[in-house]
Amino acid sequence: MTTSDVAKIEKLLTGIDGFDLVTNGGLPAGRSTLVSGSATYPAFTGELLESLVHRRDAVTPERIAAYQLPMRRFAYGADLGDWAWTFASSGCEVAVSLDPLRLSAWSRNGPPIVLVWGSADTVTPIAQARALLRWMPEAKLLELPDVGHIPHLEDPRAFATTLLAAVGPAAPTAASAAASRPPRRKDRRP
Repeated sequence: MTTSDVAKIEKLLTGIDGFDLVTNGGLPAGRSTLVSGSATYPAFTGELLESLVHRRDAVTPERIAAYQLPMRRFAYGADLGDWAWTFASSGCEVAVSLDPLRLSAWSRNGPPIVLVWGSADTVTPIAQARALLRWMPEAKLLELPDVGHIPHLEDPRAFATTLLAAVGPAAPTAASAAASRPPRRKDRRP
């Protein structure tokens, strides 16, 4: 988002040239109005989801209703607006997080990394995943064919199968170990 884009949004929200939402203290209210009237407005949920997926038929009335549930929470629009502003104004990623040397070191010394990516994602294209692999050679890429930016919505079964394969089986807990033992025999002495 450029400075010019921010100025256009400020003018749209306020109608006043030169009004600065940040220094004039109007940013949270203006941002909340914008988000509440767009991204979190229930009438737009289906259209928004369809813009993020490859398989538009995956956006069903039941799934739209599920995505609308959090919108009923008090201040949801404001909270999402705060997140979106932070995300957009930081250039989406802090530059240091994309430093190839840091990524490579983190990949070598950190936990195993598995990227689960929709091959038809137009928001974060598969080329970005492949670029990350060049910097993190220890990482593994699992592509979901013909899936866009919201793989769990478009192909829940393939996503769940891929995710479970990536994380591996759960470690047994004390409760599950106890449940799998045969019951103790009661001593029946006279």
